[in-house]
Amino acid sequence: MVEPARKSRRDYDVIHTLLRNDARRQIIETIGQGGRAGFKDLKAKLNIGVGTLYYHLDMLSDYLGQDDERKYVLNDKGKLLYRALQSESVIPVKTESRRPVANLTRWIALSPVFIKAAGSGRMITFSLLVALFGSVGSYVAKLQPLILFFNPTAEPLVAAVLFPLNLVIILGLSDALLSIVYDRPGEHLALASCVGISMLPMAIFPFLYLGVPIAVSRAAFLIIQAWFLILLSSAISVAKGVRLDRSFTISLTILYINIALLLVLGIL
Repeated sequence: MVEPARKSRRDYDVIHTLLRNDARRQIIETIGQGGRAGFKDLKAKLNIGVGTLYYHLDMLSDYLGQDDERKYVLNDKGKLLYRALQSESVIPVKTESRRPVANLTRWIALSPVFIKAAGSGRMITFSLLVALFGSVGSYVAKLQPLILFFNPTAEPLVAAVLFPLNLVIILGLSDALLSIVYDRPGEHLALASCVGISMLPMAIFPFLYLGVPIAVSRAAFLIIQAWFLILLSSAISVAKGVRLDRSFTISLTILYINIALLLVLGIL
């Protein structure tokens, strides 16, 4: 059983984490002042991208509901939060610096890079360069990419073609699963840019494979694969505006589909 004081402190920390962001504060205040607000109204007022707005709405899901016209309203917890904001009994700490661990985690997940990629179509060029880099590595190392795995091959040209094809497959699976499970269609360019960048660890591995003993490369691949799943989850979260726990579910689903496919083909 959670002690009341500890539970209260945890809830306080959660609220401060949510309200440290200007956009989330504005969402609560806009809906609180008007009674309700549509998605387009919030997007116009906040002047942010579709994926970013979905992300913030997802983060505030415990405080929001929707009426019969699909407009956002504050639920009971949201109304309490709005009243607390108005009375300044909850004071957002805007100047609070991030802890070193939080900063490190953000950069391991490349969150700042994905935020920039989702907001700029020009970052698709970098995604294409990652695909090219991985294609060259697969050709030189003679490693056939199999979505989230590699297999030695005697046909390096096929391996080179498969790397960018894998990117397309992962992109397509991500988009389809997000649309079906979380109703997040659209934002295709942002997703393509972010997913392409998330493939960087997989693009690096063939070159690592060439330079270290087999036993070391196998151990390294587990780390590379884990890092890729983290990056893919972060990419999906930023590009499509879903919480990280939900995007990680999508990444794991793609991994399980991949494993099942390899088992059927007799490769695993």
